[in-house]
Amino acid sequence: MPRNKFAQIHRQLLFHWTEPKGISGGPKSTADRRKFLDHLFLLLETGLKFGIPKREHSEWLVEGEIEATHGMLCFCEWNVSAAQEHSGRYGGMALGFTRKFVMRAGGRPVVYVPNEKRDPFRKALVSLLQNAKKDEKLKPECELISSWLKTYNGARGQSSSNPDSSNKNTASSDEGIPNSLDKAARKKSGPPEDRHLRVDFGGLFTNLEDREWRVIGAVAQKKLKVESLPCAPGNLAMVVLPDHQTLAYAMQSEALRTKLYPPDKPAVCLLSREMLSSI
Repeated sequence: MPRNKFAQIHRQLLFHWTEPKGISGGPKSTADRRKFLDHLFLLLETGLKFGIPKREHSEWLVEGEIEATHGMLCFCEWNVSAAQEHSGRYGGMALGFTRKFVMRAGGRPVVYVPNEKRDPFRKALVSLLQNAKKDEKLKPECELISSWLKTYNGARGQSSSNPDSSNKNTASSDEGIPNSLDKAARKKSGPPEDRHLRVDFGGLFTNLEDREWRVIGAVAQKKLKVESLPCAPGNLAMVVLPDHQTLAYAMQSEALRTKLYPPDKPAVCLLSREMLSSI
């Protein structure tokens, strides 16, 4: 049986999931699908803007001292079969960039840090970063490193009597880490008819399966000399749209075809989530 040409696609690209403002869980009407295409066209024109995480989604080792403070963009690795689950959590449309481009922009995999005060790795990292903050020369690098950290609650499945698994910050007033899994509940959102297609890894593994990468704005702007991350063919290799109908509308748009299929650069591969689900 011939090998499917899309089988190893997740090894080549890193995906940023997005959707228009005011839409959650995919398009429900023709108007929604048009909004997705307008959103895509805007991103192709202006690029992806770096943003500081919302407070309820921010992560830190020591609040107010060691936390993500830089604007960033998040990407994920994913097996093709997990596309429905990722889109249900992060947005109905995915932009797939080559790893080479993401790394050229300073992108790196995030470091997952256990949300447990007694964890030796966490203790060592907190100590190193706290000492680095006392050195003015190392302080900027320390702040950048903090933006590549992602906390996870490794004690989520344990009894609530364990102080490290509690939602309350019992360690100290300045050393609590929010339970990002509980604050941003992993719900199966999106159209009910395709929920059976999604993979529910459950608990801690849902968080780790994201295999997240981050591009930090301060680094990318210096390396690429741009204010936002360009979405241009050659660096942008694939766009995954919410459904077949949105894909059909995209192919009918001359303006989008001109953007996605320039004569002097590789064409962008345009797919729908349903096409990925069938692979």
